Amino acid sequence: MLYMNDYDIQYAAQRLRQVNDEGSRAVLAHAIQLLYDLVALANEVSDGWAYWKAPCRSAAKLQELIQSGLPSNQNNFDPPIKTQAELRKAVSPIKAFMTREAHQLQGKTLNFPC
Repeated sequence: MLYMNDYDIQYAAQRLRQVNDEGSRAVLAHAIQLLYDLVALANEVSDGWAYWKAPCRSAAKLQELIQSGLPSNQNNFDPPIKTQAELRKAVSPIKAFMTREAHQLQGKTLNFPC
């Protein structure tokens, strides 16, 4: 299972400046903010992001989108362009999680970028 902790999310936000494509940068900025908000929500209503696996599992595609969209040695520091369609696809499991776990989330919600 893919897992980005607080440090990984902050590091991704810092590396966002290295993304050359404006469209990708906007998509990744929304993705990083949504992941940050989801982690904060999980920390607020449960034992925390590290212990409640359901929100992390729902965000697996979002975390993959973020990691694959940032320059790294795995993509020769030339990441593929990320699109709104990819972001919508990655957000879908999070929306389903939010619906399923509405009671556990105590009525709190997130601002979705799409």
